[in-house]
Amino acid sequence: MKNPKKLLLLGASKRLGAHLASYLSKDYSLFLQYRQNPNLLEALQKNLGKERITLLKGDFSTKEGVESFCGNIQHQTPELDAILYTIGPYSFDSPLTAKIPVVENLLQLSLYAPLVILQKLTPLLEKTKGSFVSMGMCGLAVRQADIRTFSYTLSKNNLLLLTKSAALELASKNVRVNMVSPGYLFDTEDLPKGKVPAKRLGTYEDIQEAVSFLLDPKNSYITGQNIEVAGGVRL
Repeated sequence: MKNPKKLLLLGASKRLGAHLASYLSKDYSLFLQYRQNPNLLEALQKNLGKERITLLKGDFSTKEGVESFCGNIQHQTPELDAILYTIGPYSFDSPLTAKIPVVENLLQLSLYAPLVILQKLTPLLEKTKGSFVSMGMCGLAVRQADIRTFSYTLSKNNLLLLTKSAALELASKNVRVNMVSPGYLFDTEDLPKGKVPAKRLGTYEDIQEAVSFLLDPKNSYITGQNIEVAGGVRL
């Protein structure tokens, strides 16, 4: 039997990340990063076995933490078929109310960490002509200003630029870099259902379909794209 493909999922311990870990476990051997609580992942590992699920603790709040984690991955496996980056905390603020430590943390987690990961782990993707997918936010292409979620939007705008730039640089090596951007999900604290043109909130299943599409080698000609899974929000 052919060995399953290998996927590194960053931010796998709760909510969307945990759901994607469970969903993708049928097609991949998974390296699952968590920061504090691995409870949900330990249950998945117990069910599928340590040969299919490897749990790795990693704190990406510092450059040193990200680099140490990348070194661990390089020792764990010589190649990866995919990297899925789901980390990116939410924040409500405006330019004049934003706390600098909050801005720095969001930029660390949504820009600097994925940048370091791409720099360090791209050689593992090159061996398989693999794929890197991150989580963005809907409406980046049309948004001109933000005084409600300024720091979060700033961090995701930077991640989108990284996505497109890395995709361009890696296209000749057949490594794809894309983004999936959810709208309002059912587990969000702020639930403006009436503002969603599709008249419903998004589900984890909606997101998993877009992720699977981008990870599929059949779609190897798609790179540098941001697929919005938002039911028409911010069109």
